[in-house]
Amino acid sequence: MTKSQIFVIMLVLLIGNFVRFHNLSWNPGWYTDEGTHVEIARHLLNGETQYLGITDSYLIAARLPLFEHLLALWFRLVGVGMFQLRLLTSFLGLLIGIAVYLLMVAISRNRILALGAMLLYAIYPQAVIYSRFGFSYNLLALLILIGLYFIVRHRHSNNVRHIILGFMALGFAVLSDFIALSFLPVFVIYSVYHHRFHTVIGVFVMLSPLGLYALYEMSQHADIFLFDLTYTLARAGGLPIDTQVSNVINNIEVLLTSTWWIPLGILGLCFVRDLRLRWLMLAIVIIPILISGRTVALHDLSAYYMIPFLPFFAIGLATLFDNLCNVLSVSLVTDRYIYVSLLLFVVVLTSINFTRDIQNGFQIGIEHFLISEDEAQQIKESLIDYTKDDTYIITSPTLAWMFDAQVTDFQIASLTATNSVHFPADLYPERFAFEIHYQTADYAVVDNLWRDWGAVHMPVVADMLATIQTWELIFETNMIQVYKNPKT
Repeated sequence: MTKSQIFVIMLVLLIGNFVRFHNLSWNPGWYTDEGTHVEIARHLLNGETQYLGITDSYLIAARLPLFEHLLALWFRLVGVGMFQLRLLTSFLGLLIGIAVYLLMVAISRNRILALGAMLLYAIYPQAVIYSRFGFSYNLLALLILIGLYFIVRHRHSNNVRHIILGFMALGFAVLSDFIALSFLPVFVIYSVYHHRFHTVIGVFVMLSPLGLYALYEMSQHADIFLFDLTYTLARAGGLPIDTQVSNVINNIEVLLTSTWWIPLGILGLCFVRDLRLRWLMLAIVIIPILISGRTVALHDLSAYYMIPFLPFFAIGLATLFDNLCNVLSVSLVTDRYIYVSLLLFVVVLTSINFTRDIQNGFQIGIEHFLISEDEAQQIKESLIDYTKDDTYIITSPTLAWMFDAQVTDFQIASLTATNSVHFPADLYPERFAFEIHYQTADYAVVDNLWRDWGAVHMPVVADMLATIQTWELIFETNMIQVYKNPKT
């Protein structure tokens, strides 16, 4: 690696640092899944396994242990909060950029192409926005890239150590998020085709972290673990076939038409020069999207599911530019000038909007459901003099972690009546750390997620909200209201 290449890497990291960290605490607004991570991790920091009043396991909330424990460790170092969570995922975003560079070097043996892919990922709007959100899928994306890097290295070296390291990274990916399971068939099939015996060793290594986690949970509370696991897996695959097909078609249509990065990125992967690696890269994108897109939306409020795929779109676009340069150029020098010009064009085009969005706030289509840092602090201050350890507050996960009290959300508070979208009504009663029925709550903090998602999709939540809105309104901001139960 030359000094000029090291300089470019440092420059790209500086760009990635600015677009990911500037105004990070409030831009974009706070999202409910971020609050979920902070709520779980703050309890882990105190030696507790609890989520919004549900004890013993957070698997019922479809959360796996790796990111939550990493976050708890991070909180131990830097303190608990939304900004601290986002510092971690933004840093992971920078590490993903480095992993993109290393992977491209392993695939193409072309450092100029690798630098281009790293630069494109650094300023890829979706990648920037969703690393600024505190989503665990940023860790998943990094682990998948690490796994792929070592598997590509194994193809060149046939060194069993590389496939062990690759599958070990994939094993930890499975402990990060369930969507990692959709990537595993691609890696296993590719590795079997290349070296069967090494793949057997790799699969054993890959399954070890998940097996150890399952054994530990079974030893602690087998019935709870099996209940949560069964419910979570059923949620992910219990839809009729025609609905699954419709979901896949809708997801593909939205993904291909919402931004030019995705179709051009997929097209670029078709030009990876090594034929086997070309099919591997295409399969890593297409097959997991088809698998996960059957049961969940990959856009709007659920666009974070696409985080593990974003590095591959940047890699594809860089590859597309490289092949375009090969077609247009008449010499190696001309080729590089054209390649750099294309990269600079994308950087300038992207920067026009970035400068405004980073300063004034990103517009990503879900702002209605986000909570501003300022309003969140106002709500916390409005209740700080009224809350004690046994005060019962119902609020969204976005805000729940802020209160040193007995806190749950509107879905869990309605479980005594019927199932909610994400939780079953037949949870063991002894799993609740306190009485969850909303009529016993002292305060209810209502935001747009209650009104325009919860009440729309769950009639029991709509009924609960109608009752709560008859309570005494003691404080409100532009988007949030605080009600006090007159019976408590």
